[in-house]
Amino acid sequence: MDFLYRQIFLGLLDSNKQTKVRKPYRIVIAIIITVIFLIAIIAMALYAIFATDVNIIRRVVSAVLCTICLIYFLHLASGIFSQN
Repeated sequence: MDFLYRQIFLGLLDSNKQTKVRKPYRIVIAIIITVIFLIAIIAMALYAIFATDVNIIRRVVSAVLCTICLIYFLHLASGIFSQN
């Protein structure tokens, strides 16, 4: 999983920061990164809210992870969209 993270996600972030990449490509890259994060955040939130056979500890942990990911996404999005 770490290999995929480095190759795909960090590659997208690096290519988004380069000025050699044309602006439409950077916008598409920013949208892809945003969609990936939103899918993960929504999946964790739905798990925390609607999981029926899961105890409360797992729900709380999932909610905390969802909140951490949301904060990191907002930090990342502010950096990405300030450049575009």
